Order: sequence, then structure tokens, then C-alpha cells
Amino acid sequence: MILLNIGGLLRNNCGFVLALFSIPLGVLDSNVAEVMAIKEACRMVNEKLDLSSYGIIVESDSLNAVSWIRRPFERPWRLLSHFQEIDLFLSTNGNRSIAHIKREGNCDADKLAKEGVLRSVPLSIWNL
Repeated sequence: MILLNIGGLLRNNCGFVLALFSIPLGVLDSNVAEVMAIKEACRMVNEKLDLSSYGIIVESDSLNAVSWIRRPFERPWRLLSHFQEIDLFLSTNGNRSIAHIKREGNCDADKLAKEGVLRSVPLSIWNL
């Protein structure tokens, strides 16, 4: 376990950035942090009711986290509570998905996560 932060971007199906976030978490397992980053992106979308007509893609460079989302029966039991918001996101009306991308394609999210070290409070910005 190490000191971790999460960061991410929410994009529509055309690649337009709808929102971003950067949040310090504290000392956690890296798999927990990856799931929490996806959960935060989903939470932000779920709170924005006017996004129901958008196609939303949440991208993650964590193969473990994306695999657990796609295969619920393989999820670690200790993380089950974190998946509730993700499942709500995926079951809500609209074209929504979670995609795995290579780390090289996720450099903006990595930068936001690294900037979380400098934050004492979470940052989230909507670009609508």
C-alpha cells in the first residue's frame, strides 16, 4: 500500500471532454484506487441528470478494474461496495460504457492523478 491519488476525464462518444477530476486518497492498494477512479467518474455522470442523452465512455488503464466491471462474479469481495455506483451508471438510460485503454493513451488522467498529491481537497470541473 502506498499514498495514492486518482484523476480522470469524462468524455463523450466523440472524444469531447465533459469533466475532469483530481482527488487525493491517502494510503490504499492500487487496485482499490483504480476502481475508485472509475467510481468517481460514474458518480459525476450520475449526478448530472442532463447527461442522459450523451454517449459517455469512461476510460481506464487498469485491466483488472475494467475486467471486474465486465465480469461481476470475478470481483474481489472487499471491493463490492465500490461497484454499486458503477453498476448504477451502466444500468442508467443512455449509451454508457467503460473501456480499457493503454497507459500511453491515458496520460491526461495520469497527470491529473499525480497532481492530486498537491491537493488538500478534491477537484472536479465540468466543461458543459
